[in-house]
Amino acid sequence: MESEHNIITSTTNKVYNWVYTGIFNLFLVLTLFFSTTNTLIEFPIDKGMIFLLTVMIAFIKPQDPLINLKELSIIIIWFAIAITSSLVNVTIVPMIFFPILGLTFALIIKRHPKLILHSLHYALMINIIFGLIFDVLALAGLTDQHVSPVVKGFTFLYSPRGFTATVQTYGTLCITWLLLYQLRKELGMTNYIDKVFFIINTIAILASFNRSTLIFWMVILFFKHRKLFFAIIFFLCILMIKLWNEIITFTTSASSLIARSQLLQGFNLSFIESHSILVYLFGRGSNQYPPEIVKRVRWFNRSDIENGYAMLLHSYGSIGLLVYITLCFSFIFQFIKIRRWAEAVILFYFFFLTQYFTQEFVSVTFDLFLAVMFLTYNIYSRQLKSVKGQPAVFMIQKG
Repeated sequence: MESEHNIITSTTNKVYNWVYTGIFNLFLVLTLFFSTTNTLIEFPIDKGMIFLLTVMIAFIKPQDPLINLKELSIIIIWFAIAITSSLVNVTIVPMIFFPILGLTFALIIKRHPKLILHSLHYALMINIIFGLIFDVLALAGLTDQHVSPVVKGFTFLYSPRGFTATVQTYGTLCITWLLLYQLRKELGMTNYIDKVFFIINTIAILASFNRSTLIFWMVILFFKHRKLFFAIIFFLCILMIKLWNEIITFTTSASSLIARSQLLQGFNLSFIESHSILVYLFGRGSNQYPPEIVKRVRWFNRSDIENGYAMLLHSYGSIGLLVYITLCFSFIFQFIKIRRWAEAVILFYFFFLTQYFTQEFVSVTFDLFLAVMFLTYNIYSRQLKSVKGQPAVFMIQKG
């Protein structure tokens, strides 16, 4: 009887642990999913969720250091730049402090590989799938704010945005998932469902019709999926012969480039033509144009700054831009030191080319991308230092 009682108790405990683990993992996936959404509801739930997750991590394992001294110094430098710009302009705009929270989140979450390799992996895919569902509905005539028309001349096509603000931030989610998939693949963690997700993600990237995302995707494929890269190049060559006029119309469409140029009108008036040394050095202390500037520009219904360089200069001044460039190159050189050339090129494209088209510094997509790259560096650098033949999974468990 006692033996049967022990068996029943053991089985009950296993079931309880299995259910508890499942519920907890689902909670983490949903938390990270909501951290990828900023158009799901009017409240900026994405920013609230990464703050909640950061606090959770701090309380779950209070004995573990959240960040090291070098990382803390970077956060303090950015905070000092933001607060100096605010004091110089006698204003406090909370949004220019958000990149500090986002960077802190990325630095903290990188110490929890399972959270990124498992929970974030599924959270990103949920948003990507929703984006494709909205896109299919748009093609059927049911358009909403979760899709965007492609370009003039292709009115029947729409680009998915999912629960993100722009097509490009949706594209960044797809790119981040692809890099995460590649990392899981090299660690031997992928299965059949991942291959299905890979196909879904590929469809989502193609459906975005976003030139920056598509070029970024091809850069990654060149390094990580060489056969697929050349297959696409071959297919494009055939397609260009058949649909030359349509492809040239799409790739050379200047409408979005002209729009971005017009959006910089406000930057020229607010920053360049300020003729103020303090503004040039410390910026305006805001990522938004003031109302009097907005009234004078072509896009009078928008006060945000899309160009990444313009946003950094306007918010933090030349000092902020210089610090950004320095930190970016220092991270790129970290990958070069461990001979990870592909990741170095990928980072260069994201830091300096992607942000030219649509700055993502106030979007969580930027921080999630950073978190994946931070973890990637940790794993590859440990592999380089580890004993030859030591399993990478062991290092993840130790991380």
